[in-house]
Amino acid sequence: MNPINRGLVVAAVGGIALQLGLTDGMLHFLRPGMRPYLVSAGAILLALGLLVAAGGWRSQARGDADADADHDHDHSHSMRVPWLLLIPVVVGVLAPSALDSYSVARATPYQQRQYPLASFNVEQYLRAQAIAGGEPDLPLSDYLGTSRVHSNVRYLATHNVRVLGFVTPDDQRRPHRFLLTRFRISCCAADAVPLQLSVVVPNRVRIPARNHWVEVVIRLALPVTRAVWPTVDASAVRSVDKPSKPYDYM
Repeated sequence: MNPINRGLVVAAVGGIALQLGLTDGMLHFLRPGMRPYLVSAGAILLALGLLVAAGGWRSQARGDADADADHDHDHSHSMRVPWLLLIPVVVGVLAPSALDSYSVARATPYQQRQYPLASFNVEQYLRAQAIAGGEPDLPLSDYLGTSRVHSNVRYLATHNVRVLGFVTPDDQRRPHRFLLTRFRISCCAADAVPLQLSVVVPNRVRIPARNHWVEVVIRLALPVTRAVWPTVDASAVRSVDKPSKPYDYM
């Protein structure tokens, strides 16, 4: 690959990284705090790639092309192969997608990480939110954590909470039930762990299709067991647009 092509490939990768870093597309792969690093890396690669390509153009203009320019026609075709490296990168930019139920079904078996939030006063937090009226919101990861603290169980079983996630079919195919799912990441989508609640809905409530994002008004079902997924009773299920930040963050 001649210097011009090398520079253009590097510049293209940098431009794609920069474009992702300046839009919400990066949030399908990275946590928000990574944005400055992605933007900086993209800008540096773009500048370096353009400098290398510009140097190659100047060399050709002076007639100082290297010996690679004298290679035969078949070899010149092989020189274009590295451009194929851009195909998966471009596809990722044109059609970015956050992890969904397809990823859940193919995840390595795991024990759902549930960190008891002993220092989190869920009653005080929810009462403060409820002052404005309506059901208070709680992130799925926080709901899982508070549901494992004995002092919170009775409150969560008697008060409505609104939780956001996407629909995953119930593994045991039980009627009027689905898994409310959201991925939690610490750095990027590569370390994502699916967090889930087993949601029981009334007969009159229609369960949206797989991967639809929903807001669910729930109460913790008693008794609380040591099941992998806590069970909750839903009084309302409302379809919503996918959030710009699709993951919970550690």
